[in-house]
Amino acid sequence: MWIAGGHEHYSQREQLSRDTALITKGDSNARSVWRISIGFSDGVPDIREEKIELNDQSFILDEGYQRDIAANYRTALQQKISYIDQVIGNSQSIGADV
Repeated sequence: MWIAGGHEHYSQREQLSRDTALITKGDSNARSVWRISIGFSDGVPDIREEKIELNDQSFILDEGYQRDIAANYRTALQQKISYIDQVIGNSQSIGADV
C-alpha cells in the first residue's frame, strides 16, 4: 500500500513494511515531489521512490506551462470574484511574476 500527500511543512517518507504503508509527502509550495515507480521483480511487487528537489538548478521550469497555469488560475478567480481586477489591478498581473 502507498499513501501519497503533499504540502507538508517538510518532506516526509515512511518506509514500506509488512505492517505499514509506504508514505510519501512533498514539501509545501511544491519545493519537492516524489517519483514513485511500481513494478514487479521476480514476481514480487517492487516499489521505488525518489525525492526530486524542484529548487535544484538542474530542474528546468517550463515557462509555457507556467503561463498556462497562471492564465487558468486568473480565469478561475475572475469567474468566482468578478471584481478581482479592481482589487489587485489589471487581470494580466495575476500570476505575471510566475
